[in-house]
Amino acid sequence: MGDIRVYKYQMSSRDCTIKMPLGARILSCQIQGRFPCLWAIVDTEQEQKVPRRFIGIGTGYKIPQDVELEFIATIQTGELLVHHIFEATSMINDRKGEANG
Repeated sequence: MGDIRVYKYQMSSRDCTIKMPLGARILSCQIQGRFPCLWAIVDTEQEQKVPRRFIGIGTGYKIPQDVELEFIATIQTGELLVHHIFEATSMINDRKGEANG
């Protein structure tokens, strides 16, 4: 095990990809200032960085059907705006391809 710390990653949009050290574990997502931020436990000595896709979906908005989503948190971005933050863990088409062989 290396140097384990909690790092913060700011979400730049409602659908963004963030490079994180391999094995990073998401702890939380909250608003800090005016921006949604993710906090994760990371090994700072892990040199391999992997892209991870995060999606914020507003209450009442359509949920994408082409990706498998893992819920992270619900955040309030204003008095009336509520977003549900998910990580896109795989493309649905990718999974079907694996099943077929």
